[in-house]
Amino acid sequence: MRCFLSIDLRCPSELEALVGPPPEHLHLTLRFLGEVPEDAEAPIGAALGAAAARAQPFELGLEGIGAFPSSRNPRVVWVGVGAGRAECLRLADELERELGPLAGSGEARPFEPHATIRRIRGGRDRAWAERVLADGHGRAFGVQPIREIVAYSSRLTPAGAVHVAILRAPLGDRPPSGPATAGAGGGSGGGASAPAIHHPPTGDASSSTRNTIP
Repeated sequence: MRCFLSIDLRCPSELEALVGPPPEHLHLTLRFLGEVPEDAEAPIGAALGAAAARAQPFELGLEGIGAFPSSRNPRVVWVGVGAGRAECLRLADELERELGPLAGSGEARPFEPHATIRRIRGGRDRAWAERVLADGHGRAFGVQPIREIVAYSSRLTPAGAVHVAILRAPLGDRPPSGPATAGAGGGSGGGASAPAIHHPPTGDASSSTRNTIP
């Protein structure tokens, strides 16, 4: 299965007023794993839970509109992170350490917390990008609480990618002390029993969404 680990985001009204209808699944990818074997769900869950247990709930502020590879040549338009940026960086580092070989090689560019808004595919998109980049530079879009991290499977279809939540891990959910459990990459369990992992109910509408962003 194709898999990634992320933070679910709510699209603030101020952001929607600027960019128009947002993606159905606005999220901040902490780690893209790519294709992983079906039996990798258990070690991914262990890594997700261990990283989440060492973090605490935090406030995240969406701030600034940017583009990859550059504002002059936008192919992907994104919204960045102000408040909560350090917490996102720590979570990404913890996940990479806990995942071990499952983390893969990662991307060529350093991780920078952001949420993709739109991929630029033609002249109309380019005109939209020019306006949004000019009007959204350095602009803040409010703060929202972050309470969990989520593992998603992603299935590509002609209409876009379908994202299905397969595991959810609450931040700061530390169970009572118990036998040590190692993460997927052999990360130390800190002497604690396995962190809480929630499996979203099958067929739950909130656990599945279609997204035009792979």
